[in-house]
Amino acid sequence: MPSNHSHSVLPPVAADPGVLEHPTSDRRSAAEHRLLATLPPPSRDRARLEWQQHAVAMLPLGIDFSAVRIPGRLVLALADSTEPSELDWRPLDVECLGLGSYLGVPRADALECTRARVTYWSVPMASAATLCRPLKVARLIAAARQCLATEREA
Repeated sequence: MPSNHSHSVLPPVAADPGVLEHPTSDRRSAAEHRLLATLPPPSRDRARLEWQQHAVAMLPLGIDFSAVRIPGRLVLALADSTEPSELDWRPLDVECLGLGSYLGVPRADALECTRARVTYWSVPMASAATLCRPLKVARLIAAARQCLATEREA
């Protein structure tokens, strides 16, 4: 039975004692600055305008960060759902997008999927330089493939 997945953000986690905690607005501003640093200075204003007008900006990949395109069937294998429409993933092959590729990156404050905005951060960046570790992505793909293999055997 499919679960009721909410597109809301997880509640904040309390910082450990002695850890300096910055306000959300400071973290978002630092994250935006870090993302804009992928562009040469003259192009940063264009990206800011794209974020204002479309809530997504095209940023180059391969130097500061890359992206991985994961097939919907792999995501569905691990999700508590059998309905692709609930997750809105397209059935594409896994592909690492790096140098020479561009990615539509949502504004740092785009934290929920809405009718007007389908590109969003499912998990907000904890800091300006923290996205996702490649090993975690590789483990996700391996676990999903294992689930698919188990389903085929059953």
